[in-house]
Amino acid sequence: MVAAKPVRMTVLVTAALMLSTHACSGVNLVSRPTCLPAPPPEGFAQGVGQAATYKLARADALGGICQSIRTEVSSLVQVGKSATYRSGTGKNDTIAYQEIALVVDRLRANCYFEDLPIREVLRQDLGGQVCVALELSTRDYYEFLGKRRCEVRVKSRGTEVSGHALGKVIMDDLRSRGFLPVTEGDTDTRYLADVVLTLSLKETGVSGLVIASGRLEYSIVERETNEVIRNTGPLEVTYRGFDKQQLADRAEEEAARLLSGLLSGGTR
Repeated sequence: MVAAKPVRMTVLVTAALMLSTHACSGVNLVSRPTCLPAPPPEGFAQGVGQAATYKLARADALGGICQSIRTEVSSLVQVGKSATYRSGTGKNDTIAYQEIALVVDRLRANCYFEDLPIREVLRQDLGGQVCVALELSTRDYYEFLGKRRCEVRVKSRGTEVSGHALGKVIMDDLRSRGFLPVTEGDTDTRYLADVVLTLSLKETGVSGLVIASGRLEYSIVERETNEVIRNTGPLEVTYRGFDKQQLADRAEEEAARLLSGLLSGGTR
């Protein structure tokens, strides 16, 4: 019993010091305004942002919505669910959450929210800070992504290539732009992404050396209107080697490297 008293005294003294420090600094923990919107309805993702300006606070809130969607999608992927939505043609289509997860994870805090009905449920002045709360129906977001399904076609001309290296670059680019890339042959999509590598091999006659020269083009179009969303190229590719099949593979990898660098630089 005697040993317990110093411990209790220490706690009381520490608490007193904390209260004294807050009092001296002028901070009132009870009256300080907070940004506390009501919980979102079921089926809605919510994001709350607080910053010096409305623009920054809204951007922060959008990032919160994206994080909320990522969390929900991740949990749905674990149980293998699918999202069903009704397309513009009037039929039911199914989107695998795995596809959505790949897109959302790629976009991270910069989800693609173009033309989406985002509701502003709170806008509050906190004395030098602006608080903004936004909500978005997750179903609306899934339907939106479903309408951005894009068929991917990788073609080679002249010399056959596997297309694996170029396909990966195209998939990453599409996901970074809010598209759901699907495999070649799924023509029931709104968008079409084409990448064409025209490759020729020429023997130099010197110690078996072969030169591969190629031309790479990449485009995304909207099928119904033929509107060009992206048009990249042509890119010129040159590679040297001795084994023709290996040379074709290396030339494709070089083309993929050049295309990746061009796309990451923001050139269209």
